[in-house]
Amino acid sequence: MEKNKTQLSRRDLLRGTAQMGLGSMLVPLTGFSPSRQNNESHAATGDLRPSELFAAAVVYTPSVIYATEGVETNIYFDNVIFSNLPNAMLSVDIVCKKGRQYEKFWRITPTAEDTGETTFTLEVRFDGKLLASKTSQLIVSDKETAKGKSIKVLCIGDSTTAGGQYVKIINTDYQSLASPAMTFLGTRGSAPDRHEGRGGWKFSQYAGDGGKTAKSPNPFWNLETKQLDFRNYLADNGYTLSSDDLITVHLGINDVFNGVSEDKLASIKADFDKLVSLFRAVVPGITIGLCLTIPPSISQDAFAISYSTGQTLNGYMENYKQLVMFLLTHYDTPQMRAAKLYCIGFNHSIDRTHNFNKSVMPANARNPTPIDTWKNGVHPDASGYYQMGDALYAFIRYSAMSRQ
Repeated sequence: MEKNKTQLSRRDLLRGTAQMGLGSMLVPLTGFSPSRQNNESHAATGDLRPSELFAAAVVYTPSVIYATEGVETNIYFDNVIFSNLPNAMLSVDIVCKKGRQYEKFWRITPTAEDTGETTFTLEVRFDGKLLASKTSQLIVSDKETAKGKSIKVLCIGDSTTAGGQYVKIINTDYQSLASPAMTFLGTRGSAPDRHEGRGGWKFSQYAGDGGKTAKSPNPFWNLETKQLDFRNYLADNGYTLSSDDLITVHLGINDVFNGVSEDKLASIKADFDKLVSLFRAVVPGITIGLCLTIPPSISQDAFAISYSTGQTLNGYMENYKQLVMFLLTHYDTPQMRAAKLYCIGFNHSIDRTHNFNKSVMPANARNPTPIDTWKNGVHPDASGYYQMGDALYAFIRYSAMSRQ
């Protein structure tokens, strides 16, 4: 007898879940409905009806999605939808008057007609049942309104900032538009692509002296007074900042890579809040952009090459999801935005499948057939960094445009 198309084999369900990197479940994956009537016959055949699954999902898009005229913006579903079922089994629906919904992402490259605010809702269903939805505001800035303005930007981060790639692509692709004119500050990199990125760094290191294992001290740490001193940092480097300028922070990978707990998350919040207070004590009202941490490569192969057996994609993803939810809960609020602290959607903007480093290796020792594989777990390739730059530039233009 032909199997009903709505039935799912347990083997397919479990295999698909493992491939999606969802090791810990929001609810029991193999749960059945409370009624056991007729369930025994299904269990005997190894089949599950959709109605027998306790399906659940969450959506991790920020409350505001920043886009700008002429610059592509993406929301990749694998980056923001997390379920106890494989995403391939879910139905995703974007409710928005703008952009296009593709199989695995929503995309817009705004024109002048798209500028303004639009409601954006992402809905997730399984077997016709709504599992989760998130409504955000899509704000598209007009490139003309930022012309004639200028902004200074200080980018702080870990190894994903240390190479300066996303700063460089902004200067390369958008600086000539002068919409707005941008000056990047920092003691790392070379002009005009300055920044404060340090490989392996955590929130705690920027909120302290940098730590004993650091190759260099925290740039915001005064070696003479043994205290955080942002005023001294600005003076030593001949920098000035105003409330119209911008400081961005992209951290978190190293903080939770090997594990996460409530205490660790609380410590991250305390350290980030300390940095915000440090900056605003010297430059009252300066805009702060918390860049939501980028997700890792889509493949376990990347973790095999980068970390051997030290960490798995599934293990890190469980830590990562807790981090992003924590950041959204505490900082993606109307109160924070009113206080000029914004969440920038690095997390939804990067293509985990195509924009992480890949390499070619033989299939095995007895078969030299070359196969493509991913080779870096948490660091994108140049195109991934460029997407981070696009996301940051969209926010920079919004920040310049929205000045009083």
